[in-house]
Amino acid sequence: MRFLLSGEGPTDIGNWGYDETGDRSFHPGPMSLFVDILAEPQIGFSPLEVDAGRCDVVTFIDEGELNRRGRTDPLVLRGKKAGIGNAYFTKNAQVLGLIAKDISERDDNPVVAVLFRDGDGTQSQDDWSLKRESIRRGFERVEFPNGVPMVPHPKSEAWLLCALSKGYQSCESLESRSGNDASPHSLKAELERLLGEQATREVVNDYIRNGRIDPHRINMPSFNVFKERLAEALS
Repeated sequence: MRFLLSGEGPTDIGNWGYDETGDRSFHPGPMSLFVDILAEPQIGFSPLEVDAGRCDVVTFIDEGELNRRGRTDPLVLRGKKAGIGNAYFTKNAQVLGLIAKDISERDDNPVVAVLFRDGDGTQSQDDWSLKRESIRRGFERVEFPNGVPMVPHPKSEAWLLCALSKGYQSCESLESRSGNDASPHSLKAELERLLGEQATREVVNDYIRNGRIDPHRINMPSFNVFKERLAEALS
């Protein structure tokens, strides 16, 4: 089994970096660790551990590459029915699905593709649902069955705070908070206050790796939707 991951930056899925030999390598972020930890019991191995930076088990596609390929790939279906913002996510999912299909055919292995997008500065359940649906629609349009929308409501900090501020209890209330970082009581500011430092990729990853943030224990609507869809794709 192979994994294809794409997100928005280093503090969610991750980013490209360089290893000790100077070669380019994928540096996984907190949301990649969530995928890895949730997948391991079901498939019997840790994708990131087996991959060890080789990018043959876990492949990363950054947002810029998705956008470039979306403008030029003749197989990407155009359409404006979902609105400009949501059509954008649909196009990204189409591109990721096409790449996943190519990897699967080339390697003769199943591929699970995870596309991360923050719900961002709104508490609207309808807006979150539309964004998630736009990703699902994109995978469907290119007939890729193993696509997984990873869309926090309103953003990934809410999932992390479920562990750090709520002790995994009554986390649903976090989804009614503003995702706007400029808000006086923003999720990002609260996360950094609890961490006592900036919520960098490395800092949050350490909290996940040492078990202080355990994705198996997170219980909130947007996370559960993601987790259930991931389990379906893995099976």
